[in-house]
Amino acid sequence: MEEAAAALRVDISDVIEAIRGGALPGNELRGHWRINSADLETWLKGAWRQ
Repeated sequence: MEEAAAALRVDISDVIEAIRGGALPGNELRGHWRINSADLETWLKGAWRQ
């Protein structure tokens, strides 16, 4: 999450909100949010499709 927030230049809470809203690829595993680095790279390039 810290790396994603840094890449997007936003707070971690903004990243979590974006995931929950479906704007960012990610999921919650045992109370911790995870974003696959390849999915984040794809999303940053504008090619993410749900």
